[in-house]
Amino acid sequence: MKRKTARHNLDELLGNARSSVAGAIEDLNYQKGQLNGELQQFYTMLELAEKYEQLTAQKTQLEAEMEKNKSYIHAKHSKQENRRSEVMKKIQEHAAYFLNNDMDRQKDFKEASPSDITVDFPNNMVFLKDRYAKYSASSAFFLKLVARFSLFFASLDIDWMRYPRFIFADNMEDKGIEEDRARKFQKTLIARLKDRYDTDSYQVIYTTSYITDDLDHSEYVVGEHYNINHKSLKNV
Repeated sequence: MKRKTARHNLDELLGNARSSVAGAIEDLNYQKGQLNGELQQFYTMLELAEKYEQLTAQKTQLEAEMEKNKSYIHAKHSKQENRRSEVMKKIQEHAAYFLNNDMDRQKDFKEASPSDITVDFPNNMVFLKDRYAKYSASSAFFLKLVARFSLFFASLDIDWMRYPRFIFADNMEDKGIEEDRARKFQKTLIARLKDRYDTDSYQVIYTTSYITDDLDHSEYVVGEHYNINHKSLKNV
């Protein structure tokens, strides 16, 4: 009996010992799991930190490129604006010259300065100071004619202008300009071209019904003479 009792007591003691070890192992496994989880979180955080640094560097690079492009665009806009101003200044200079050398028909024309002249390309308009000023049919057409030739002359003065050094003015008197005024413009036009430009640098074709006798027999006239009985367009 004593032996059985002792054996039972021994078994209980050994069982408790095994239970304590198993419990300790379970605790260690639990702690290990927690540590592995924390370690995995740290790995994730490290990857995110590396990605963040990469994206931050990329953002800094893109911001630098954006500022560079902004500066480039601003420089281009400034250069374009300077060129636009240069072209407009030349147009105004030539326009004032032709207006000042017009016949005494329009006081505004004779007294016009370059700064008085505005050429509104988007709206296809040209005017002096007041865009709503009213002129005679002859003066209104003459002003448009001057603007057209002034743009042509500006292209002769400015090499980088993307505008052909060519102009074709077909029978300008159809618009109502008076004969003496048309002849005066022709003389002014020829004199300005002759005095300032090489004849090989441009081409002007100008047809007119109001040619003067001296021009009619000059080197500037080419082709046949046409009238109501001899038309330029014929049936074939």
